[in-house]
Amino acid sequence: MNWGRGLFRAWAGVTVLWLVGVAFFTYAEWPEPDTPAAKSDGYIYKKDGSVDWAETLLKGKQEVKKEPNVFDKFDPNPVRDHVVLAAQAATIPPIVLLALGWGCLWVGRGFRS
Repeated sequence: MNWGRGLFRAWAGVTVLWLVGVAFFTYAEWPEPDTPAAKSDGYIYKKDGSVDWAETLLKGKQEVKKEPNVFDKFDPNPVRDHVVLAAQAATIPPIVLLALGWGCLWVGRGFRS
């Protein structure tokens, strides 16, 4: 029985399952695109981006003041940041697991010789 080959196959299987999980959660947590509701023109918008005329007429066109967000300068593109985070979550844990397995095998082989 070859422990190295068996553990590598187990690592490959766990990595595939991990990548499927990361892909699922990346898709489930995908950030919503910026909606026009953030505009400061006073209209009330639906989620699809069109003006909700009934709500706007009922409430009256109001002055909407968008408060400056401190994080806007640090997070200008949430989709890019989400992709980077997903890439890190998909690659770092399998690499660490491979390194730990390789290290354990290296130590184990040192006791054999």
